[in-house]
Amino acid sequence: MEYVSSILTGMNGSDAKRNMRGFGAWLAREMRDQGYSQARMASAVGVSQGTISKWVRGTTPEAAYLERVADVLVADLDYLLALNGYRPAELQRIDPESPEGRLLPLIRQVDWEARPTRLAELENDLRFMINIDRKQRERKANKTTKTN
Repeated sequence: MEYVSSILTGMNGSDAKRNMRGFGAWLAREMRDQGYSQARMASAVGVSQGTISKWVRGTTPEAAYLERVADVLVADLDYLLALNGYRPAELQRIDPESPEGRLLPLIRQVDWEARPTRLAELENDLRFMINIDRKQRERKANKTTKTN
């Protein structure tokens, strides 16, 4: 498995092992943040509690289980696959630790079918907020320039 993983990702064994520990830490943090015990997570994913414990301690889950983990924790599957060595890290679209990455799980909770106009409304709201943020940064930069 390590050989296949290194071919797919360009990582050597120690790089892949670091990623495995990364997934375990990520999983433990997400479970804690979302209120999942190991038993509850195991039930939601369809594995034993011992399996969840092994994943938290660094064992690499099979790719099919990562899809279930992504569904349960509303996470980016590409990120989890890359984190576990199944895909090159370059294929990660958004770092889940970035502000955009933390926003994605919330976006995925919206029932877009029930509110088809909501996307346009949010786009307008975001453009408005970005404009305000840009103006505030410009004012701050101008104040800094004037004081120097």
